[in-house]
Amino acid sequence: MASVSYSGQVSGNLQTFQHQGGFCNNSPEKRDAFGWRLNNCEGALFNDEEAETYVGVARAKVKLYSNDGTLMGSGETNDFGNFQFYWSVGPSTGYGLARLWMYTEQSEGRVKVTNLTSSSPLQYFVGQFDMNPDSNTWIGSWAWGTPSVPDKYTNVYDGAIRLWRSSLITSNKMLSLFTGIRIKCFEGPAFGANSAGKLIRIGDDQVRPFTPQTIVMHEMGHIVQSLSDSHHKFSNSAGYYMWPQTGASGPTPMPIANHNEISPEWQAAAFEEGFANFVADTGLYTDQSFAGVTCSFVGIPCPEGELYLEYSTALLLGCPFNNLGDKANWQDSSRWEISTENYLWDIFDSNIDNVVGGSCNGLPAGTQFSDNINRPFFEFVDTLGNYVKGLANHQTDEPFSSTSYSDSSVVRRDGRSHRDFRWNFQNRHPTLGIGGPDTASLLCMTCVEPTVDP
Repeated sequence: MASVSYSGQVSGNLQTFQHQGGFCNNSPEKRDAFGWRLNNCEGALFNDEEAETYVGVARAKVKLYSNDGTLMGSGETNDFGNFQFYWSVGPSTGYGLARLWMYTEQSEGRVKVTNLTSSSPLQYFVGQFDMNPDSNTWIGSWAWGTPSVPDKYTNVYDGAIRLWRSSLITSNKMLSLFTGIRIKCFEGPAFGANSAGKLIRIGDDQVRPFTPQTIVMHEMGHIVQSLSDSHHKFSNSAGYYMWPQTGASGPTPMPIANHNEISPEWQAAAFEEGFANFVADTGLYTDQSFAGVTCSFVGIPCPEGELYLEYSTALLLGCPFNNLGDKANWQDSSRWEISTENYLWDIFDSNIDNVVGGSCNGLPAGTQFSDNINRPFFEFVDTLGNYVKGLANHQTDEPFSSTSYSDSSVVRRDGRSHRDFRWNFQNRHPTLGIGGPDTASLLCMTCVEPTVDP
């Protein structure tokens, strides 16, 4: 008697309760004192229709096992949490009851969310189902988390996948290098978030798992930088991050734990953080977005008065602290993370701003500056990759004086800044070479004098 194998299909929908904040709220329409619409959601990738509701767990691995542990088949969810794949078993296993599992790992292995003790992705038991051969077994919709107790791990996973599929996937360099990223959850309530190598560590409280823009997406932005140009970073202790401190015994205007979008930082640090912020922004907004902002709120849209992406924060304040690079003023806006973020966003976005500014780039006050550039995301990644390896001006490791790359060799804390990105974008552009766009006017629009290059 011939042996008989059995096969069929299984399909369903897997969801999690979405509790992440920072979404765009379409209505009612709101405008600020400048007439800028605060909640124009054109170009937003995460809006109120998805907030505080059940959404599909996207691009996650799904596996089906028999009761004796034999793998019957595997597949992945699509962008909406739907899945359908074939299964098959030999005669010794047979068909019947089978167990379905979902894993917090992107189907291609780009990112995975794990717990503290294991490097494997979290396993979510969906249920036990009776498989029918030669047919499709629909298991229905299954969800994790509730409005009162949202699931932290799947929310972190959702934030990571949003960034991957919105912008990182458009970069050939990231398609090649951004793989095997582990997001380790959770380090404890006192821990913030950081990244090194291909590891992201996130603290455990009621905020960090649910603020994608400033936590998981931001840390992924740091990894994008590291993979792009392999530059060395100095310590993020206050003595090397926060301006004007140059060591443990120096003055500390603000502790490192409080560094934020408008804290005074050495420009190398402000660029490091601002670029990571920019990468995170592309996970929530396209280049066509009108009212993108950066914020760290849970379960609510970014409130009024938060930091604009499209319109310079420093410019909105009338450039009150701009001293054209004068290091005597700790509030110089060239030291703000948001100034780097605004500058990079103006290169990226397709909305043309025409701004009358002060004296800048050798031009008199009253000059109109425009941001009509609109370059694709991959050019930012590839521009970093085109930096010359070395310690000289405009090179990857400009802050250091030696290849020991120790904190004690950090001498140019304002090196590798937004001004160096401008030089490389123009002179080592990934597709235009030495004829890349000059973005000096965009620095002027963020109250940064491009001719000052410490």
